[in-house]
Amino acid sequence: MPTSYLSAMALCGVVGAALVSAAVERDARGRRLPGPSRWLLVAVACFAGFGAFLVPVVYERQLSHFYFHVVKPAPTVVSPYEWLTVSVATGALLCEGAYATYVAGVSRVAPAEGDL
Repeated sequence: MPTSYLSAMALCGVVGAALVSAAVERDARGRRLPGPSRWLLVAVACFAGFGAFLVPVVYERQLSHFYFHVVKPAPTVVSPYEWLTVSVATGALLCEGAYATYVAGVSRVAPAEGDL
């Protein structure tokens, strides 16, 4: 695994973690959650967002097998950035899944202000 691939995914992880953390903080503030639990949720979302972009790095062999043998089995023109795009898209999908898990979990505890 080249270090440029790892550094690109780490950079995407930092950006993704910042975006998910900001979304969780804004939503938790709108639900009027107390400070300590709000910051705990933000920290968990931050780590989940960063980890979501490291999953394609850790499971690179399995993800490449799935993509190149199941999703795209026919040999077609390949861009040099195709694998990076697949990895970033996988990380973004997992990051969105972390945010959806937060929304599903917190909506049971504290309804949104418009739901009252």
